[in-house]
Amino acid sequence: MDFDAYQAAMIASMKSRTGKTLDEWLALIGPQLPAERKGRLQWLKQRFDLKQNSAYLILSHLDEMDGTSLYAHGDALLNELFEGHDEALHGLYDRLLARVGSFGNDVRVLPRKHYVALSRGSHFALLRPVRNQLAIALALPANTQHPLLQPARGFGDVQKFPWQLRLDAQQLLTDDMVQLLHQAYVHSA
Repeated sequence: MDFDAYQAAMIASMKSRTGKTLDEWLALIGPQLPAERKGRLQWLKQRFDLKQNSAYLILSHLDEMDGTSLYAHGDALLNELFEGHDEALHGLYDRLLARVGSFGNDVRVLPRKHYVALSRGSHFALLRPVRNQLAIALALPANTQHPLLQPARGFGDVQKFPWQLRLDAQQLLTDDMVQLLHQAYVHSA
């Protein structure tokens, strides 16, 4: 199930799961929502005894209503993420995205505070600068073998992201590197 279908199913089942429709939750919570963005998700969960996904869904719709989003400021997040690193690293990131964009029109680039997710319904790669290198965690099968792959560290779920590539800022993107990203893209379908 892709993200849009999942979200539609969550909205359709919200009344049976929470006792209120999404519109009812938006009307109830909107006026009470704390102005400070930090901690809103936790506040929703505690105040209204909501589960994580329901609270996140309500919050994301409230944010859309006021013209913002949890991650609406992608450029600012990217600038913060690459701050203090060699500018060439940002250039490497841009070259990489240009190649990944050719995989299909379903590729989504999702900047987050500590990484950038590449997704096509589910994440197939996570990117982040580490010590003037671009670390790229790949959602490949654990038995994948390639001399460029290293065990992933610091990306969380090693079951989903067991492998990583580490690229230096000045490094050229080889066909092998792009092929590994493409394998992760295909594997995530």
